[in-house]
Amino acid sequence: MSLIELKYIRQFLGLLFCLLQLPLSAALSSIQQFTIMDGLSNNSVNTIFQDSRGFLWIGTEDGLNRYDGYRFEVFRFIPGQNECLTGNRIVAITEDSHGNIWIGTRSRGISVLQKKDGRFRTYQHDLQNQYSLPENGVFGFFTCNLGELWVKTENYLCRYDSLTDKFHAFGHFSNVFKRIHAFGFPVFEESDSTFLIGTKDGLNRFDRERRVFHRLYMEPESQEGNQHGVFDILSLNNEQVLLGTTGGLKILNTNEISIVLIPGEDRHAKVTVNSLMRDKTGRLWVGTNSGLDIFDPQRFQHRSAPLGGIEAELLDRKEITSVFEDESGIIWVGTRHHGIFKLNFLPPKFKSIGKSDLEQWPGHSLNILSVINDSQGNIWAGTLTRGLFKFNREKRVINHYIINRESYLNKKDAVWSLHEDYQGRIWIGTERGIYYIEPFSNVLREFNYGYDARYATLLRNNVITSITSNHSGIWFGTRFGLYQYVNGRISSYFKGQGSIDGLSSDEILSLSIDQSERLWIGTSSGINYFDELMGEIREVNFISSGLEPLNQVFSIAHDQTGNIWLGTGSGLLRMYKTESDSMRTELLPSLSNELIASVITDKSRNIWFSSSRGVSLLTPDGVIRDFDTHDGLPGHQFNTGSGSLGVEGEIYFGGVNGLCWIHPDSIQYNLHQPRVTVTGITLCHRGECTEILEGYPDQVKFRFKPGMLMEINYAAMDFAQPHKNSFKVKLVGYDKTWRPLTRNNSVVFSNLLPGKYKFMVLGSNNDLIWSEAPFEMKIEITPPIWMTNYAYAFYLLMIIFLIQMIINYRIRHYKKVNRSLTEKNVDKIRLEQQREALTRINQNLTDSINYATRIQSAMIPSEKVFRSVFPQSFIYFRPRDLVSGDFYWMHKDGHKLYVAVVDCTGHGVPGAFMSIIGMDLLKNIITGKKIDSPAQVLKQLSLELDATLRKNDQSLFGSETIKDGMDMGLCVIDTQKREIEFAGAVNGLYLIRNNELLTYKGDRFAIGRFNEGNIPEYTSKRIELMEDDIIYLFTDGYVDQFGGAEKKKFKYRRFRHLLLNIHKLHPDDQKAILHQKFEEWRNGEDQVDDILIVGLKPLKEDAPEY
Repeated sequence: MSLIELKYIRQFLGLLFCLLQLPLSAALSSIQQFTIMDGLSNNSVNTIFQDSRGFLWIGTEDGLNRYDGYRFEVFRFIPGQNECLTGNRIVAITEDSHGNIWIGTRSRGISVLQKKDGRFRTYQHDLQNQYSLPENGVFGFFTCNLGELWVKTENYLCRYDSLTDKFHAFGHFSNVFKRIHAFGFPVFEESDSTFLIGTKDGLNRFDRERRVFHRLYMEPESQEGNQHGVFDILSLNNEQVLLGTTGGLKILNTNEISIVLIPGEDRHAKVTVNSLMRDKTGRLWVGTNSGLDIFDPQRFQHRSAPLGGIEAELLDRKEITSVFEDESGIIWVGTRHHGIFKLNFLPPKFKSIGKSDLEQWPGHSLNILSVINDSQGNIWAGTLTRGLFKFNREKRVINHYIINRESYLNKKDAVWSLHEDYQGRIWIGTERGIYYIEPFSNVLREFNYGYDARYATLLRNNVITSITSNHSGIWFGTRFGLYQYVNGRISSYFKGQGSIDGLSSDEILSLSIDQSERLWIGTSSGINYFDELMGEIREVNFISSGLEPLNQVFSIAHDQTGNIWLGTGSGLLRMYKTESDSMRTELLPSLSNELIASVITDKSRNIWFSSSRGVSLLTPDGVIRDFDTHDGLPGHQFNTGSGSLGVEGEIYFGGVNGLCWIHPDSIQYNLHQPRVTVTGITLCHRGECTEILEGYPDQVKFRFKPGMLMEINYAAMDFAQPHKNSFKVKLVGYDKTWRPLTRNNSVVFSNLLPGKYKFMVLGSNNDLIWSEAPFEMKIEITPPIWMTNYAYAFYLLMIIFLIQMIINYRIRHYKKVNRSLTEKNVDKIRLEQQREALTRINQNLTDSINYATRIQSAMIPSEKVFRSVFPQSFIYFRPRDLVSGDFYWMHKDGHKLYVAVVDCTGHGVPGAFMSIIGMDLLKNIITGKKIDSPAQVLKQLSLELDATLRKNDQSLFGSETIKDGMDMGLCVIDTQKREIEFAGAVNGLYLIRNNELLTYKGDRFAIGRFNEGNIPEYTSKRIELMEDDIIYLFTDGYVDQFGGAEKKKFKYRRFRHLLLNIHKLHPDDQKAILHQKFEEWRNGEDQVDDILIVGLKPLKEDAPEY
């Protein structure tokens, strides 16, 4: 071996020792670069910001980017398009107290991305408006604790007044001949009354009360000299402030008002400091034009950030424009021309030795075939080409063993298996025989093979794949047979050997001893165990579980509950005993067809296994967590049978690219609870997909389409390893329970019916730390017109109408037949049959109308409900037919009470149909459109009724146009102001106060009837109420009733006189007298119209006492 190679070996061993000894919690876990190849709009990054929803915003020289952990959504200025970004050169970003995102551009003003609708609003300089932006170059924002927004342009500081939507500008000194390329000018709150302002001409202090600037001159420049531009400001302590300037990093002593240059440790020339940031651990980051620095407050200087590793060279000598720390502690570094970098300082789960650690020593193998941790705490690692290494962490000694010098020189000195027996002896399995090392000795010796030349030859020319031991001796698994060494003798076992079962295959891949000291043997064709009583190898009797026969068993592990876990070429299997002592196997569905290289169980009943996707953990509750290179693994490929459990609980895995280990009890998890938000909602119908989510609303609403698909995208705002973030979703009203855990950040719903839903999503970070509460969004799918309740009511009435028409037709037909029979003197029996048929038909008609009556009664509030609001009231409601064209309506909204009495055109079924339309329109106008003025309600009702009844009427004002309408009176009673506002369409209102009846007439325009195309204007009458006032609302059915001695109408004069005589009586007595007088007046005459009278005392909230 050459001296150079020996030198490399010593350096390699020293590196391994350091990696095994030193904690890595403070080291950089990973660094990742994002450029235009990853979706970034431009590689020159100016500013970075995270909003209250967790989105990361990146402003570049060509567009704005929003990052959710999965993709960059790019916003750009599009010529000719309104409500888009005003410019593409983004320099400053902030969020106001309303959740709107403010974007400052280098030369085109401000764009505000509004939360409510996702559209941009623009602010630019306007020569005609003194309260507009003073100039269009915006380089900084600052939001005070009270929500006050300040804007920094190149030559001005502006305060934005959100109430008046105005900018108040304050100019400072500016050298018009000086031009610099700035990535932002800071606004720093020095105190409650002063700001420190960075400009291209130095530092200014702004007095917020006096609205004046005071220049702070930098040393050693004179006051007349050229001042360095200030790009960032950061508080160091109560008396000192760090300044990032074009002349380097400087410090302002606020008490002495002096500015001093801070030197850089490893740079002789001055640098430009573009960005300053203090992270959650207290480190001060300095972004310069020649790299990323760390400020050392002890030595009072800044030096290159000690990131370490080959990947850290990506940031070397780059111009840093922005440094930002997100909520989870990840550092984001923006650069000029090189994109944005993500620095993850969260400690990796695994410690490892990989290729990045041995870049300076090419040719040395990190392909670990076997590893164990012995009882003395030493770590033994067998490699593919360079023999065996022993690491004594206590004595800090590393030993290297060359197993076979010839093989070592040919880079084939492979150690396939390692084992420590009960005596502490280390057994070493190679492809050229078996070796061992005695405890407390560093001498490597070859096994004597029981002094049997046959076995010596057989084992020296065989690959020793696995070694283990129990009270039955030492067991050697090889590519050709199983061998047992006990009492100085070797025995062998092969396929087909013995009187019972024998091995499933001669190729032994793994050996394991369970809690009862039984030997389990994994082969290339299944699993066996050794029966000590019979001294034979037995096959395992499986109960059929629908699985294919076992193939390669690379690893065997046993947990505390007696389960046997098998790592095979087709997945991870659990083998367990049934009540009949037979064995059953269960394949984990999520790991089917995966090659499981090694399986280890820990004391917490966790199952650790290596596979083609890295290392994974199966918890007792069935959750699988995957670990990859982001968690510290040296790679994704691991050698079969290379896993082992250490004496102190550490778990080791040997891989193609290195060695990794972990202690389950000392894993440092990412404890950040991410925010979760919906990032998009897409509707697909007949192959066309449309994005409907605009802004960040709490509710979305869209119209139902048959066969529609809805896809919802969401994200958990933790960027450590976003591809490992997990989600649980539920659509209330569609899903009965939460959907299974998934890493997909989208879900698709189909066959959604019209209705109201609530979408809920829980998100976790890469370590399954869940958000505090689920994100919720209301989703309303509105039905088409033919599926609305209004349409269903129309269908029902149309059915009733058709039934009535059919019945009427049949009645006429039977009457005609009856007349014919009468004329022909048909016998009495025939006539009786016809009479019975007519009776049945009449009964059917009566039943249908009775059903319609129940429907109308259900829609009109009962008198009991009415009295729950107006205790001293009565309702005299007497339809002419079973169903009525008159109706009353009531609604309560806080301290306002709405009461309407309506007389629709016609009576019976047509009148009832009009009443349903009226009730629906009233409810929509008052409760839906929130119109509370009676006059405006009547006007809107008239417009909507006209539009409803005349949709297909081409002769709108002709002689044949529809004349249907309504007469009504509407009161709005304000119990707080003790007043009533009344408006009437033909119908009026009577108020009785102090035995005097006051009449308030309605306007002479019916609802829904336009006179020569003029839209009626209704007037409201406001009436102050007194304690014992009683009001009456009514239709014309009572006063138009014919009767009396002369068969004339009752008239309004008699009606008013009657009300004056009875108004002091109990409401029930008033109602009874009205009914009595009506019957006396009618005197057997037919009722001519529907009757409705409502009397109430608006200010009486208690029941009357009489």
